[in-house]
Amino acid sequence: GMSKNCLRKLTRTCLEDAPVSLPFVASSVDTVSNEYFSALLRWNERQVGLGEVAFIPTDVALVVDAGLRQHVIRFATRP
Repeated sequence: GMSKNCLRKLTRTCLEDAPVSLPFVASSVDTVSNEYFSALLRWNERQVGLGEVAFIPTDVALVVDAGLRQHVIRFATRP
């Protein structure tokens, strides 16, 4: 796994040297959509399979913090 130092800093070098590649949350890296926000909500409700998505601590903060979560819900429900 990654060292604690890498997990705290999440530098480009640490991510590139990570032992595994994390999956993209959205189906297309070239298109902006609400898939990311929908996946965050599904993850928070424990409705995703193991290895289906991976979030870093700043992503998780968006659904854990009540003030930020309202924006995640708003973006997730937009077409």
